[in-house]
Amino acid sequence: MASMTRQPYALLTWHCHGINGTEVTKDAADLILLDDKFTTIERSVRAGRTIFGNIKNFMRHELTTNVAEVLALLFGVLLMTQPVGQVAATTPTLTALMVLWVNMISDALPSFALGYDVPEADLMNQPPRNVKQSILHGMLGRIFLRGIVMGGLVYVAFIWAASQGMSGAEAQTLAFLTLVFGQLWHVFDARSTRTLFARNPFENYQLLLAVAFAAVASLLVTIMPFFNEVMGTAPLSSTLYAAVVFIPALPTLILSGIKELWLRWHRPPVAPEHD
Repeated sequence: MASMTRQPYALLTWHCHGINGTEVTKDAADLILLDDKFTTIERSVRAGRTIFGNIKNFMRHELTTNVAEVLALLFGVLLMTQPVGQVAATTPTLTALMVLWVNMISDALPSFALGYDVPEADLMNQPPRNVKQSILHGMLGRIFLRGIVMGGLVYVAFIWAASQGMSGAEAQTLAFLTLVFGQLWHVFDARSTRTLFARNPFENYQLLLAVAFAAVASLLVTIMPFFNEVMGTAPLSSTLYAAVVFIPALPTLILSGIKELWLRWHRPPVAPEHD
């Protein structure tokens, strides 16, 4: 016990048995075991790690998409200094209601569904985390890289639409759907501390339902006349609808693929077994 307290990041707690412990030891203990089964402790640790991991995944997805939203708007303010086609220089990349829709529907619902995710396969093989480390430790580079790429793609979609002679509403709609589907593809990448390809996409059916609902609802608000008037959206061609569904997947697939190759290349060799 004394040697444990000398470790730089040791977390020392006192515990007692809830069955055999006296009332004095129960009052002094940090942790009370309700039974003496080791499997109970193992299940508790697994549940705690699962919850903590899902919180990290939630934050990774939320911060990435928020960075993308901010940069998409900021790029429009800083880079679009003159009219492009029918679109005035003062036209924002996204309307206020589009941003609100993204935050409430296409961003929030899949993020909440991450809380239902099953743990990763190697969860109990991971070493104990450093209790002094920030919950964002090791995530900021990934968050900003993906956020910058996603936000840049939204702005490129807006400028491309304007350069093709589309109206301001059509250009904003294209940017809006690019952001929506960029987020919906990214949420599958946010499920793992490694890459998109490390998890089975069908493990979390709540996430699949949330993504499907957000995708269908976001497409409908660009088609239905009522939402066209309220949100400032406009119908697009079938070709453009197909493009905004699949093209936003490319950054997620490419970045995850590069990281997957890097991890495989730097994976330590497996030691040979000896009889």
